[in-house]
Amino acid sequence: MGATLHTVNFRLPSHHLAYVLNHAEDEVLFIDEDLLFFVELVKDQLKTVKHFVIMNQSGVMPQTSLSPVHLYD
Repeated sequence: MGATLHTVNFRLPSHHLAYVLNHAEDEVLFIDEDLLFFVELVKDQLKTVKHFVIMNQSGVMPQTSLSPVHLYD
């Protein structure tokens, strides 16, 4: 399928976070529910992301401004 999995350090400043995601040309982000805040900060700067996938334990979609968003489960 040609996919590559890489992790992102959310302790980076938000402009570095956006740079890393854009440089990798990420198309799908799998995001732990606890880290949604960080992605929402940079969502408007992401050029290649087509889908946001939320991973959580409850199975309930959290409130988010990300779009299009999907639940992992």
